[in-house]
Amino acid sequence: MSGANDRIAEATDQAFKELFPKPEGAGDDYELIPQLLVLLMEAMALEGKTLNPALVNRILNALKTYKP
Repeated sequence: MSGANDRIAEATDQAFKELFPKPEGAGDDYELIPQLLVLLMEAMALEGKTLNPALVNRILNALKTYKP
C-alpha cells in the first residue's frame, strides 16, 4: 500500500503543478497544497455523514473555483 500511496502522491503533485504552476514569490509550503487537499478530501469522505452538508458544499465549491 505504501508504494501505491507514493505513486498516487506523485501523480497528484504532477497534476497540481501542471494545473497551478507555482506563482512567483510563493514559499516552499506551496508544494504542500496538493497533499493538504488530498487529506482534506479524505477527511471529508470519512466524516461525510457527520459534516454539515452546507459546509461540505462550500468547501468543495472553494476547491473547484480556486485560482492562484
